[in-house]
Amino acid sequence: MRLYRVLILAACCWLLGTAPAHAQTWGTVTGTVTDSVQGAPLPGVTVLVEGTDFGTATSADGRYRLELPTGRYTLRFSAVGFATRVDSVTVAEGTTRLDATLASTVLKMDELTVTDGAVPNRPGVYKVDPADVQNMPTPFKDGFRALKTTPGVATNNELTQQYSVRGGGYNENLVFINGFEIFFPFRPRQGEQEGMGLLNPALASDITFYTGGFPPEYGGKLSSALDVQYVRPESDPLSGSVDLSTLDASAHLQSSALGGDLGWGFGMRRAQPGRFLERRT
Repeated sequence: MRLYRVLILAACCWLLGTAPAHAQTWGTVTGTVTDSVQGAPLPGVTVLVEGTDFGTATSADGRYRLELPTGRYTLRFSAVGFATRVDSVTVAEGTTRLDATLASTVLKMDELTVTDGAVPNRPGVYKVDPADVQNMPTPFKDGFRALKTTPGVATNNELTQQYSVRGGGYNENLVFINGFEIFFPFRPRQGEQEGMGLLNPALASDITFYTGGFPPEYGGKLSSALDVQYVRPESDPLSGSVDLSTLDASAHLQSSALGGDLGWGFGMRRAQPGRFLERRT
């Protein structure tokens, strides 16, 4: 019995004596990351220990500090605009210093193409797609009818092309086509031919509608300004369109000549709203 107690006591002493030898020890790795050209410290450099979850970033003066178990590790230094550097270090008890120098590099990327045409979103300025005008469910394919869908625009009925903006009069709306002011954009004849307006959506390439705060070159009216740009064929082949319905018909042709120095466009339309009015009555 006494021998058994002695053996247990000896085993406990052996375990207590060998425990410090097997305990994990830690060390500290510090250093400074600088630029290879000027030697200036580099802030924000990522320092990762490969194969582990340890990592840090350099401070404003380019210094870093890592607490790691003793052993041999591989450190990876990376930053935007600099080549990645990989160094090996043996961490012992105490402090181990490892400085790194990064060389600048050129970032390679695909070619970028910058084009103009971006229009900032401004209140009271609306871009109207001519293709949307032709596809709108209206009695006639007329550009002025598309304006009735914009905020602040009112009209008497769906057959007339006249409109008022924000409570203004029907004669307080400017209309420009290719930079020229059109004083009478609507047909003067009333009745069955009132459904036709001067704006032909098949020939238009850009329609901009200002309902307030329009540029000074559009002065002279109080309510709105409509700027229409007709298509200018340069090197396009002969093209055109034909549109037929029970109330209207339209056709247009456009092309260029003399190597693109001369462009031309031709369009015609006809509306017969009388058929619709007769059926309603």
